[in-house]
Amino acid sequence: MLFLSPESGQITTPTVSGLMTGLSTVLAIPGNTATIVAQLIGLPSNVGMNVIDIRGTDNGVPSRFTIKHLVIQVVPDPTASYTYSPASPVTAGTAISFTNTSTGA
Repeated sequence: MLFLSPESGQITTPTVSGLMTGLSTVLAIPGNTATIVAQLIGLPSNVGMNVIDIRGTDNGVPSRFTIKHLVIQVVPDPTASYTYSPASPVTAGTAISFTNTSTGA
């Protein structure tokens, strides 16, 4: 994401914040045009709705900022599972029936 400073000669500093685990800043370059790159890894602890704030603060007097709130929904991984019959042990040549009992998308 890019932030443009309001006046030439000003430096804007980009930051990212949130309460999620797995959120990190990959690159943050302050400048008249500031750049920030963040990475989010969806973890089981983050399932549900989450807010990430990306902020650009200039070095003016008084300093000003702009902020972008991003709402991220982390969905759970599908769970693969199955049942089968007949029960073990099965002798060679016996037909086995598998039933999908997976959950999720």
